[in-house]
Amino acid sequence: MKRMNGAWWACAALVGLVVVGSPQAAPPADDIGNIMKVKLHHTQQLIGAIVTEDYPAVTQHAGALELLSHDAGWMVLQTREYRRHSDDFRRQTSAIVTAAKKESLDGVTLGYVQMTLSCVECHKHVRVVRRRGE
Repeated sequence: MKRMNGAWWACAALVGLVVVGSPQAAPPADDIGNIMKVKLHHTQQLIGAIVTEDYPAVTQHAGALELLSHDAGWMVLQTREYRRHSDDFRRQTSAIVTAAKKESLDGVTLGYVQMTLSCVECHKHVRVVRRRGE
């Protein structure tokens, strides 16, 4: 992943501009609905920081996501798979922070993609478990 395709970066920048818009304060994280809103806020701010190569903001928002994942309200399920997804999410946010400190755009981008995949897989797991009524 030494060089990224220019069209890919242009697309990412457009998505970042559309999704992120202007910076806003995150809502308070006092229940799972708000926790997910805060998570979405920091995720949107994170992609904006990535496409503009704002490494301090990348560090700030990835770090906030990692801290948020330790909130008691985060643990909506008590399954081994849910814990695995949460641990994976934490590893990815930590990897993003590490890459940001090295000012590695490829590293933070890869971490963001992997973090997003972990979110999608976890949400899929939660839906499956809830459909089964566990």
